[in-house]
Amino acid sequence: MPHASLEQIPEWRRLVLDPATDRTIFRSQRTTNGVPAERGTDLLAHTAPSGNVYYYLWHWSKKPGETNIIQLTTEDSAQLFLREQDILHQGDENTSTRSETTSCSGTASEKAAR
Repeated sequence: MPHASLEQIPEWRRLVLDPATDRTIFRSQRTTNGVPAERGTDLLAHTAPSGNVYYYLWHWSKKPGETNIIQLTTEDSAQLFLREQDILHQGDENTSTRSETTSCSGTASEKAAR
């Protein structure tokens, strides 16, 4: 069976996501009343070389034996996540993730989630 060339592999499968360098849209609390959090979920955006923006959730844990998980998500799901965190309100255009992606295709994240 021949190997696929890099150009044949969808962009979203070649992403190098890095919570340390990608743009943070939402960062969960690291402490509550001075007590360090053991787990959290952050929302980040990665801009690929093509200019497409990919949104992802970074589920992190400081508990021994637990691993961190990165989950690609659609732009609509990212907005829903922000609403659930009480960050984005329905119709609030000032904090909308859509305003951050005006220079790229809004379908990149949706393709990634398929």
